[in-house]
This record gives sequence, C-alpha cells and structure tokens, in this order.
Amino acid sequence: MAYLQHKDPEAGPAGPFVWHRDFLTHCMAAVRAAGGPLSACQTDPERPSHRLLRGPGRSVRAVARDAETGQAEE
Repeated sequence: MAYLQHKDPEAGPAGPFVWHRDFLTHCMAAVRAAGGPLSACQTDPERPSHRLLRGPGRSVRAVARDAETGQAEE
C-alpha cells in the first residue's frame, strides 16, 4: 500500500526514494535481524557459507493417512 502511494505520479520523482528510505530499509532490517525470519540468509565474514536449515517435516495428515493404511514412514 505504501509503495503504491509513493509510486503515484503525484508523489514526484523522489517518491520511490522516500518509500525506500521510510519503509523498505526498516522492513529489511527487521526481517534480516538476528531473530528475524531471514536471519539465516546473512553472510558472516567468519562463516562464508550459509547454514542449511532443516526442511519441513511430514504433515500431520500424511502421517495419519499412512498410519491408517499401514504404510511405513520413509
């Protein structure tokens, strides 16, 4: 919503810059913070490669369905 407001021609040529300064910069700082959802995407000079996060497990429905049909878990 804020982006569309600043992208509008009435915002002038500095509109996207204002959006970047006032919204995007703060949003990215929060998302990439140490406890944020993208914290694993940051590079560390002492650790050149990213850490691999564990993938999602099997859904409860799949486990229940396999238990009902007697299939073994992979």
